[in-house]
Amino acid sequence: MGDIHFHVDRLLTALFLVCLFLLVAHDLFFEDWPEWFGWGPALWDLFYELCLAFAASYLFYSVVVHVKRQRDKETLRPFLYRHSLYIVGNAEAISRTLKPP
Repeated sequence: MGDIHFHVDRLLTALFLVCLFLLVAHDLFFEDWPEWFGWGPALWDLFYELCLAFAASYLFYSVVVHVKRQRDKETLRPFLYRHSLYIVGNAEAISRTLKPP
């Protein structure tokens, strides 16, 4: 499950970088280019707005979900470590008592 999550995060990050590139290209390089089709400006503006929406949602995901998940991992790690050592200690004690003399 963690491996799938890692690939999804990498894919989303790659798409975010592509969207950033397209947003910058739209604003800096393709602003004054002549249009080849009559519906070209509307399509390009729609694509631009989709890239803006994706970039905004990725940033929201990063700040709200990913950062919180990392913070929760750091909070839970000592708790889980302490209790897993407790369980291992109990299991070793039980196995010693069950061992034949």
